Amino acid sequence: MRITKILFCAVLALFAKTAATVAAPDSPAALAAAKACREQLDLPACKRAIRLGLSPKLASEVYTYWVDGGYDNAVNVPGNADAAATLRKAIKLDPQNALAVFLLTTNIGGMNSVQIEQQKKLLRRVIELRPDWDAPHARLASLVGASRYEEAIHEWQLALALAPDDTFYRATLESLEKGRKEGLEKLTEMEAKAKENPKDWAIQAAYYAKFVCNVQKVESYFAQFQKYFPVSPPIIVADTYAICGQEDKARKLYREILTRSEMRLDAGLTYNDLQLSDDLLRNLGLVPELTGLRLLRASLSEREKNWYIAAVELERASWDAPGAELYARLAVDKINAGHPAGDIQNVVEKAVKFDPAVLERHPELKVYQRPAPKQ
Repeated sequence: MRITKILFCAVLALFAKTAATVAAPDSPAALAAAKACREQLDLPACKRAIRLGLSPKLASEVYTYWVDGGYDNAVNVPGNADAAATLRKAIKLDPQNALAVFLLTTNIGGMNSVQIEQQKKLLRRVIELRPDWDAPHARLASLVGASRYEEAIHEWQLALALAPDDTFYRATLESLEKGRKEGLEKLTEMEAKAKENPKDWAIQAAYYAKFVCNVQKVESYFAQFQKYFPVSPPIIVADTYAICGQEDKARKLYREILTRSEMRLDAGLTYNDLQLSDDLLRNLGLVPELTGLRLLRASLSEREKNWYIAAVELERASWDAPGAELYARLAVDKINAGHPAGDIQNVVEKAVKFDPAVLERHPELKVYQRPAPKQ
């Protein structure tokens, strides 16, 4: 019994000693380091303040200044994972930290449609936290894009109202308003021509309707155009959906266009039918479809013996879907296009790495296989 009591007292003493050695949050030394971090963007001071111990709100501020100062492995570079992790730590400590939420929008990766929506959601949260701050409105306007005039103009107007002396905001807003006015005038002109001669002008009216994000008119004028050119794919309609905020409809229509194009490969498909935007497809997350598009373009180019274009399309397809057969096909096209032997050897080497048996299926490439290094 006595031994148990002695051990219990010893444990209590140990905990008391440990607690005494841990500095209380927001000690004078920690506050001084936090001040240096904030005012001088001093990275060692930021780290020292965290190490000494801060209350959650102050620690959140220090992590935010840490990133805002461009530290943490060049966190000023958009998409830096370390910066995003540091900012999420700051937000977890203080969900009301508007600056941390704002900075996270520039550090969560690329600019595909999913990431853009993530950024918009974060920016709307910043506006809730800091309704008097112009910066989130300006960034939101930039993310919306110039083609979505009404949304972009609205956000620039809000930003300018909060920062009326900002010449960049004012110039950008004036430029957008001018562009919207000119676009609407041009649309009116094209509509008049399309009314008289839909065969020649309906597609032009659709283009200018897309320019001002009038989705309904794009659909209507393309339908008129398609009466005269029934096999023409509705690329302009899909592009309008993608640009004007109807991503799900865009994905569905792009997939339909590509499926129909594959079916028409031996029935009159032309390279002109495949003028889809690679960037829009990638931004919508349609990476397998983008690879399929590039392979279709390559097939058409090979038929026309345009080996250079075929090789370009196959090389781009290999970025997302590398494989032995694709590299073998690319090597053949590069041979036909007259590429240097060293370039062809590099492609053959990639093919062999995926499948050593690929040269048995493509013996014409054996001459381009590099000899094994001497032992």
